[in-house]
Amino acid sequence: MKNKNNFPKLSLSLAVFKGSFVHNPVLTQVLGVCPIVAAATTLKNAAVLSAVFSAAVVLCELLSSLALKKVARNIRVCLYCLIASVPTLLSMSLIDGKTLSSLGAFLPLISVNAIIVVRCEKFAVRTSVRNSLFDSLACSIGFSAVALITGFLRELIASGSVLSLKISALPVFSAVALPFGGLVVLGFLAAAQKAVVMNRFENEPYETFNFSKVFQRAVLHDPGLGARKGKKQNAEKPQSAAQKKIRPRHFSEGETEGR
Repeated sequence: MKNKNNFPKLSLSLAVFKGSFVHNPVLTQVLGVCPIVAAATTLKNAAVLSAVFSAAVVLCELLSSLALKKVARNIRVCLYCLIASVPTLLSMSLIDGKTLSSLGAFLPLISVNAIIVVRCEKFAVRTSVRNSLFDSLACSIGFSAVALITGFLRELIASGSVLSLKISALPVFSAVALPFGGLVVLGFLAAAQKAVVMNRFENEPYETFNFSKVFQRAVLHDPGLGARKGKKQNAEKPQSAAQKKIRPRHFSEGETEGR
């Protein structure tokens, strides 16, 4: 009788956690670092970057999975940028001038962000719309968490304030607002994330989490039963006279010297 083992499907909440934290696009894959380092100097700037990026990556992955699977690769890459530019340009028309000037060119550059291109090309065009939706949500959560934490810490340390609210008890280090300060903050965040992953998820593969694993059906597994049956049949089959005369290819040293 066959031994049926049902492999349980991974829960969606755990899958989103792995896609956003364990395989964080910024801290683990080192993608999308430039806008965070250069423009996430305050919590408000980080929130704007996170909102625009989230809208762009969700829209791009959904449309890529829905309509761009049969399009040539070199044309698809151009279409990713055009699709991502729609929420980017829309947000630029809604943001106030002061925030827009502080973000500089890094807000429109989200339309050509490496995370969007990589996830669309390596995942969205190769899987279903549902998987692409959850993958884009995981990427959005991972990018937004890193951007918001970095913006919060840099504003707090560089100016002693959070959302323009002064906290006079803390010392101020204005150099943290520079790109060098952003790299330092990201370095500490990456080290902390790496320590947690090595401690809790040491057997997790390095590559990006594939959301198609979440919705796969249970597999019936037969651990070697068919192989044992085949060996038994081969053992019972008598050998012919010609097979018995065939010498083995390798001899031990003693047999070779004796011959």
